[in-house]
Amino acid sequence: MIQNQTRSSSDGALLQIETGRLYVTDGGVIESSTVSGASGDAGAISIDADEVVVSRTSPSETPGFIATASQAGSLGNGGDIGIDTNTLRLENGGQISTTAAGRNAGNLQVDADADVILIGDDGGLNPSGLFSRALASSNGTSGAITVEAARIRVEDGATISAISSSVGGSGSILLDQGSRCQAFHRVWLANE
Repeated sequence: MIQNQTRSSSDGALLQIETGRLYVTDGGVIESSTVSGASGDAGAISIDADEVVVSRTSPSETPGFIATASQAGSLGNGGDIGIDTNTLRLENGGQISTTAAGRNAGNLQVDADADVILIGDDGGLNPSGLFSRALASSNGTSGAITVEAARIRVEDGATISAISSSVGGSGSILLDQGSRCQAFHRVWLANE
């Protein structure tokens, strides 16, 4: 687990990862949040890697995730997530998300030179995908999701979703693919 928490009025620091390949699997977590009572914003997450995989390798394991959050009771905003890669692959329930339970959720930006591939779920409960959520406890908005890639593939229940259950609105979803965008079998693109 790599975790960055804001617990005061100061904004959280940038959580920056630069590597050849990044695998977040089997309960692996990369998270930045601002907690209840804090007024500082959560730190952003920046990932620069040739390949990023968020998944699980067996049914007995919990899928990995990358997330930022403004937790319930926080007065700070959630951090942004930026991923610069050649290939991003989320499968078997692997998720990247920004969540607002307190103030606003951060934005989620993926820039992939080649492929963004989102496949399946964790066995029926949690889909693989990209998410920005403003929960009912929040007084803020969900963030925007932007995906720029040569090819975007979403299939078998995977999801891209920016949804608000709060008094605030939801962020936008922008998919910018150079050559093709494919969606197969039980795909959800939601903006509510």
